[in-house]
Amino acid sequence: MSYGTERPDPVSKEKFDLDAYAADPGDVAETEYDDVMDRLRIIGASIDPMPSMVTDLAYAAFETRDLDAELAALTADSAVDNAQLVRGAAVAAPRMVSFEAESVTVELQVERGSDTAQLRGFVVGAVAVTLETATTRRPVELDEHGWFLVEEVPFGALRLRLERPDGRHVSTEWLAV
Repeated sequence: MSYGTERPDPVSKEKFDLDAYAADPGDVAETEYDDVMDRLRIIGASIDPMPSMVTDLAYAAFETRDLDAELAALTADSAVDNAQLVRGAAVAAPRMVSFEAESVTVELQVERGSDTAQLRGFVVGAVAVTLETATTRRPVELDEHGWFLVEEVPFGALRLRLERPDGRHVSTEWLAV
């Protein structure tokens, strides 16, 4: 009795002739090749599915509604700047992020909770702020000094859209939270 030599292939019903394909790929029918590729996609999706953040960022990239808005560049990010290589459990510290454009500056503190995040920020050079995610827009209330607080922000991609006193808009880069 032999063990394991007679195991059926769990994916395919018919064997794909790799030797024939390697010798001359033109001899293998296009549909047979497509079937194998489809099976490989299914296996790959079941073993290592695409993270939802990738889908969120893709939707966000196509959701650019104001192409004339100035882009505020990311100038500092504590998640990158303070990469800590320590032993043991890391202490969850708030993430500090800074954006700058010609006439607008944004300082942002991101605190992750168990289900949502909280954003605290300070804006210079803007009179109105809107928080944008891949699927929603949410107005943000600024105090007289430019401070704001946004609670219950869903995890995913977000950006801030700021309105300057002259009516022109500035958008931050997309940020993964």
